[in-house]
Amino acid sequence: MTRGRTRLLPLQTRLTNALVRIATPILLGLAVIAPAHAELMDQVEVNADNGDGEIVIRFGTTVQYQRHQPSSAGNLVTIEFQVTGAAERSEGRLLSESRRHPGSKLVPAFEVNYDGRSGLLTVKFARYAKYSVGQGKDPRSIRLVIPGPQTAAKPPPKADAKQAAKAPKPTKADPVPVAPMVGGVSALPAPTETTFANSAELENQASSALAEARTAMKELRAVTAIDLLNRVLNLPPTASSQEAQELIGQAREFNGENTKARAEYELYLKLYPASAGAERVRARLATLGTLPANRAASKTPGVTKPEYSFYGSVSSYYYHGSTKYDATLAPPQPGLNFDQVSLTGTDQSALVTNIDLNARYRGGDWDSKLVVRDTSSRSFIEGQKGYNRLNNAYVETLNRNLDFFARAGRQSSPGFGILGRFDGAWLRYGFNPRAKVSLFAGEPVEFYPTAKKKFAGGAVDLGPFAERWSGNVFAIEQRVDGFGDRRAVGSELRYLDPQKNGFALLDYDPTNKTLNIALIQGNWQVREGLGFNLLFDRRRSPTLQLTNSLSALPLGTVRENIDSGISLDELRNVSRVVTPISTLFSVGATYQYSPAWQISGDIKYSEVSGTGAIGSQMAMDGTGKVYVYGLQAIRTGALTINDIIVATTNIIRGKTYNGELLQLSHVILLADKWRIESTLKYYRQVDSMDNTLSRLSPSARISYRLLERLNIEGEAGAERSTTRGPLISDKTMRRYYNLGMRYDFF
Repeated sequence: MTRGRTRLLPLQTRLTNALVRIATPILLGLAVIAPAHAELMDQVEVNADNGDGEIVIRFGTTVQYQRHQPSSAGNLVTIEFQVTGAAERSEGRLLSESRRHPGSKLVPAFEVNYDGRSGLLTVKFARYAKYSVGQGKDPRSIRLVIPGPQTAAKPPPKADAKQAAKAPKPTKADPVPVAPMVGGVSALPAPTETTFANSAELENQASSALAEARTAMKELRAVTAIDLLNRVLNLPPTASSQEAQELIGQAREFNGENTKARAEYELYLKLYPASAGAERVRARLATLGTLPANRAASKTPGVTKPEYSFYGSVSSYYYHGSTKYDATLAPPQPGLNFDQVSLTGTDQSALVTNIDLNARYRGGDWDSKLVVRDTSSRSFIEGQKGYNRLNNAYVETLNRNLDFFARAGRQSSPGFGILGRFDGAWLRYGFNPRAKVSLFAGEPVEFYPTAKKKFAGGAVDLGPFAERWSGNVFAIEQRVDGFGDRRAVGSELRYLDPQKNGFALLDYDPTNKTLNIALIQGNWQVREGLGFNLLFDRRRSPTLQLTNSLSALPLGTVRENIDSGISLDELRNVSRVVTPISTLFSVGATYQYSPAWQISGDIKYSEVSGTGAIGSQMAMDGTGKVYVYGLQAIRTGALTINDIIVATTNIIRGKTYNGELLQLSHVILLADKWRIESTLKYYRQVDSMDNTLSRLSPSARISYRLLERLNIEGEAGAERSTTRGPLISDKTMRRYYNLGMRYDFF
């Protein structure tokens, strides 16, 4: 590092204070790279669920779904959520995480991205898709459902039927005249004019997409036509709806999707049974080919064809960051000169390589997986060490007939009171459809020096009851150096239906007679376009463990402190004194103002208690009550059909400071090859000492798909912070960038 002009400070305390202020921004800069690769997303799964396709995004901790946009269909969807559990190294959530999946027969190929700077989770589909988004079946996942052909063929719900009844019914006159076949499908002309109770904007949007679909059909581009026709059919009823419904059946038939074509034709007959076009559709439905004999045999009950899949990615990125810090410090006594300090340096220079491997076998009653994910970092700064982190390495198998599940290796917590990542095994057996017993044991995994611990426990899963309710009870004991580090009993309760979901967790420590966690979270979709979410979370943070006491004691292990004469009860008391209690309450609402606009608001209250003075550790004051009032607007399709803009403002009111945060985020897809994410943040804070902090943070990330499986990605950003106050004036400028590539295979 290079030092600028520095005046010697007359007092040692002033030197210490100045060095602390100088070091702080540099340490914050180092924090960007050091823990930044702790993963939030654990796994992405694709399953079949009652004829629908299901995408499950699993996390390494509990999360709460809040909202998403667009509401029901598109190539790109953004999802907002908040972490409600203890997240591993949460200060490192500054970089992107990506998972690409090849999809399945029910789900198109897709890519999941989490942007730590904007906090947005985005899912990009390989083609236009209908979907619904919400909390997963457990509190550690978010679930997207892609309707299957049978679901798509179901009649609309009653509420939608009433709304549809208000629109004029189609006449018996056929709006789609018979047309000659082009490439196996008919080139249908535009429908005759019909009066609908829709806006001109919707009519224009639908007719434009329909015209493009007709052109695509003439050019034998069935997949493109299907995407365009889905856009028409996802809109409210328009003059183009009837033709689009018939044409999508023909497009799917031409594309070899006979099952889906049949579903589309059957839906047409339900919606337009009296139209002259119904005769054409019945004729095409009657001539649809049946499954070949060998495929029909594979549908025999109890017999399934084995399926193998292997997918994942390898990526390598270079990260670089530099910081410049300038400060003017007030003298300790009036009459002395102000002191100036300047410091510049490169605080980040590393090559980070990630490997993500997933293998799956499904045959008969067995469903087995192998998962390996590893991160390796090589630092080019003298004195900084590289590292290698094996994040996941496990095998699992499920036998549906026996209702038996087993997983062994390095894995994330499935709940049951297990704290974070661990090396071990988890076994589950279902005695009946409503009662499953789990046994688990292992060693917690921490990527920093800590005491070696072991745990074991069990749980009983119960439900579903009354179709919607399920939960579990669990007990776990964790030991360190031969002593009880943590003991917990607790329960999880879940409620899930299409409109409402809720989750409650209690974690009680009988040894310390302390409630570790009391968590309640829920979502309620009142009607289409209007939803609410609620969260109450009170917990020991970190979770109360005997090893929490080591931060305040002179010896480094529990055994050494016990041998020195400190009793076990005294250690437990120290742990209680130095472990704060955090409380968080939030409530939010989301309103779909129009197909393109969504607005939402949140109110949050949080507080972290203080800790007592023990040994070498000083007492720490609590944060006091902090209130955050947030307002957000989301605009879809502002520049292209595949772009989303999120504007957020937060007003923060705390015990010792007041702040305001403005954030603008934008995600856009261009030509199916370019993906651009940009974020602009501005934060201003005034504290009780009359210090004013302002911070401006622009960043942009660009991804280009050079080949089908090869992405080139880069990110650049800056953060400028200034502080003005009676005793100090400083300015910090940080610049960073990263560049690399990711190869996906499947």
